[in-house]
Amino acid sequence: METTEKTKQENKAISRKFWEYFEKGERDKIGNELWATNYKLHFTGKKVLNKEESKENIMKTFNIGFPDLKITVEEQIAEGDLVVDRFTVHGTHKGEFHGIAPTNKNIKFTGIAINRIVENKIAERWTEIDFLGIMTQLGAIPELAQVEGQEMSK
Repeated sequence: METTEKTKQENKAISRKFWEYFEKGERDKIGNELWATNYKLHFTGKKVLNKEESKENIMKTFNIGFPDLKITVEEQIAEGDLVVDRFTVHGTHKGEFHGIAPTNKNIKFTGIAINRIVENKIAERWTEIDFLGIMTQLGAIPELAQVEGQEMSK
């Protein structure tokens, strides 16, 4: 069945609403309004997470670590039941993030998310973000330029 232009625009709006709620830390709204009952998240090489695991393990981690998160959707592409978002995130590291104490550093990272939308709900999501960039900006990993300039030890 071919997807109409109207359906593609509606699916894009659902995806944009996700980012709006995520920015505000409204995890319950996302779970109740936007995610299907059997929602699955495939996140940056991790195991597949369900709704509750996604809210607690991923979203909460980012909202605590970067409470002033600002997300910009740079580009959206819709085809069939899929919406692809290319996005940029800005935030200040004011809370613990993956065991790293707050640094008050401003960070910026990019990512790609693919949403499969069924009956006006996000049924499945694949997300890849630049974790190396995040950890480098937080000082948890040395910058590549610093590493390249050093001799390899024995």
